[in-house]
Amino acid sequence: MAPPSPLPTHIHTYIHSHIYTIYTHTYTHTLYFSLRHTDTHPPLSLSFSFSVLFLTRSGEILVAGNNVTQHGYNKLPKETAKSFIKHSDGKIWFHTGDIGVMEEDGVLKIVDRKKDLIKLQGGEYVSLGKVEANLKQVPAIGACCVFAQSDKTFCVVIVSQPEKGWKSVGGRPIEADLVAEIAIKMKEVGLLRFEVPTKVAVDDTIWTPETGLVTASMKLQRNALRQFYNLPGGHLDKMGYLFQ
Repeated sequence: MAPPSPLPTHIHTYIHSHIYTIYTHTYTHTLYFSLRHTDTHPPLSLSFSFSVLFLTRSGEILVAGNNVTQHGYNKLPKETAKSFIKHSDGKIWFHTGDIGVMEEDGVLKIVDRKKDLIKLQGGEYVSLGKVEANLKQVPAIGACCVFAQSDKTFCVVIVSQPEKGWKSVGGRPIEADLVAEIAIKMKEVGLLRFEVPTKVAVDDTIWTPETGLVTASMKLQRNALRQFYNLPGGHLDKMGYLFQ
């Protein structure tokens, strides 16, 4: 059993066993399940006949079918109107808010939430969570938050001191060196040019639940982080990325 979040591919490969990824939502029954390919087991995926999955241009997963509630959220008309929408085909499609990628072997991969998907000035979509997950493959990065704006052509990142201190990542990184390391590593993992942060700020602040900058499970509190760093003369300002 895994928590309600995508299981990283390298973990799946490491344990090398039958693991089924089940995609579902509170207001639906099981929609889709898949078995990741290993050396000894072929890939397996199944979208149930009573449900239909569709990926929009931005990658959001839409679902329709008899196993999707036709009434929306209980006593929440505004939320229902936003998420349960009747399309031209006559079906009510549930806009899940999840961003997914259908891989070549038929496995549905959840990469982010729509609220963390930002459209840049040139029309490209940046998945903040996806970029952050890849940035953590850079040895000097333990905790980071990517920022993107719709009137910019690039994104930036703030790297904070890990909970165990800078020593846990080999010492406090030099910003100029980190920009170069990020460019090399992000190219290796296949990120597109606009997804790679071109500016980096290193901060000694340790993000903890007590600061209100992360949750108890260490998930980023994006609004709080933006407010914390969006000050005149602050890190975002120094990178020319102050939010108005």
